[in-house]
This record gives sequence, C-alpha cells and structure tokens, in this order.
Amino acid sequence: MIDRNGKIVSIRKAYEEDIERILEIAQERAKSKSKPGLVSDFKKEFYQNCLDSASYFFVLQINDQISSFLLAFNSSDRVPEQSGIQSLKENLHSQFMVIDERFILVKQIATAKKYSRRWHARILYQHIKIIAKETPIYTAIVIKPPNAPSIKFHEDLGFIRQFEFKDKDYIHKAYWRCARINELTSKINTPRLLIYQHSTAASIYQHEDLLNWKKLSALFYTSGGLIGAILLLFSNKFNNIQPNESCFKLYFILGISGLGIILSFFFAVALRSGARYMLQRKQSLIDIDLEIAKLNGIRMSPFQLRDEPEGVLERVSRQAADFWD
Repeated sequence: MIDRNGKIVSIRKAYEEDIERILEIAQERAKSKSKPGLVSDFKKEFYQNCLDSASYFFVLQINDQISSFLLAFNSSDRVPEQSGIQSLKENLHSQFMVIDERFILVKQIATAKKYSRRWHARILYQHIKIIAKETPIYTAIVIKPPNAPSIKFHEDLGFIRQFEFKDKDYIHKAYWRCARINELTSKINTPRLLIYQHSTAASIYQHEDLLNWKKLSALFYTSGGLIGAILLLFSNKFNNIQPNESCFKLYFILGISGLGIILSFFFAVALRSGARYMLQRKQSLIDIDLEIAKLNGIRMSPFQLRDEPEGVLERVSRQAADFWD
C-alpha cells in the first residue's frame, strides 16, 4: 500500500527486534494528554511474552519505520493475567452475554505522535476486522475520568458501549463491542429481530420498574414501623417518667434512630442502583425505537431521558451518595 505522500505502508507481525520501538511508542502515548488509542503502562517483558501468546500482534510501518502497533488476544489464547481475557469472560457471563463464547479483545493500539494524523490506527483496526470476520471485537476504555478521544475514536469505528466494570486496580472502565452487523444480520429478518428485542427490553424495563417500587414500599413500611415503635414507647405513662425509664427511652430512641439511618443508607444504595439499571433499560428501548423508526415504524417512547423522573432520582441519589462519601 502507498499513502498520499508516496511512502510504502505495510502491516506485518511483530517480532523480537520490534519490542524496543513498540515500547517507545507506548510510553510516548501514555505520557500524552490526548490519548485516542488504548495505552497502558506495560513492561518490556509483557510484550516479549505476547509475541508467542497473542494471536494478533501487528505493527504498521512506513517504509522501514514502525509508526503504530496493535495487540489483541483471541478468547482461546493462553495469555498472561494482564491480557484481560479472563476478566472479560467473567464479565460476559455475569452480564448473561454468553452468546460471545468466542471473541477478540484488543488490548493495546497506539500510534507515534509523528504519525498521529495519518489514520494508521484505523488501518490496523480494519486489518483486524478483516481477520475477525464474524467474531465480535471487544476493547476496554477508561471512563472515570473519561478518555474522550479514545471513546470517540472507537465509536467512529462502529464500537458500541456494552457495560461497565472495575479492574483489579479499581479503575472504572467500560467494554465496547464491535460486530460486523451486516454479516451478523444478513441471514435473519431485521424487523422481526428489532420487534423481538423491543418486547424483551420492555419486559426487563417493567421488571426493573416494579422492583424499584417494591424497594420504595419496603422503605416506607420500615420507616413507618420505626416511627410507630417510638410513638408506642411514649403512648403510655408519658407524664410519669421515672429516671430509669428515661434512660431506657433515650437509649431506645438512639437505637431506633441509628437503625433508621443505617436502613435508609442501604435503601438509598439499592434505589440508586435500581434507578441506574432502569435508565439503562429505558435507553435500550429508545435505541431500538430509533432503529424501528428508520424502518418507517412509529416510535413508542419519544421522550428525552434526562427529563424522566428516574433520571432525577438517579442524579439526586448520586449526589446523596457523594455527600456520604
């Protein structure tokens, strides 16, 4: 391949003699404030191990100079712990996404600053997509704080956000998934698939909604019971308080108050997570509605997500949790 500047662009497998250059590119991009690629602070030994263990370890070179590299693992590879394969498998099963027993995980992709405006990372991704065929491709991106350049870069390439997780260093990340949609849906009826998914998403949303109302009802019943216990304590002989009874009532009130605070905290956490799940389910419905609308269907939920009561509840509960922290 020859680029517009007349230079020869080629993609090949990485070798032992390329490790120093790969490490140099990774360290250069890791120090950059703008990191549209996927860059982690790995040691030289990690890359050397990946030469034999990783199914996809490619470099892109301009003439004889390496400008970019891509490191990816197959789900069946025997890889080091840092590869993230086992973590992705566990997260897929915990999310009940067992349909992706086979997948490719892109661990790193980076381009030297000198070549950052020449679409070399995109060329590498196109190369791995051709190899993957119908195998879904995953990648993990830091979301707290958000790596906005990397998120935009991958979404432009067709990656769709799937679910969040925390790695062993408690760093907030999310998995993005890229599937060859045209190939995956070529043998099925797309409208029927959308209708089926819409029905499933609506059922899950109703389940989350009902579950949240049950949590709220339990909070009201518990609060009412605690208040009733305090009122019952003061209902008899309120005017004839003895010293020992006064201490008992004081300790009882303090105990009930402490229990109420603890229960309120747990209910707040439960309601916050419930509202968050419900927002995600509702967003799924909106996304499916948009796809149905593209096929001349009628949207069933033409509303803005941020205006919904669940959105307000989620924001208020998040602020309350931040206050407690």
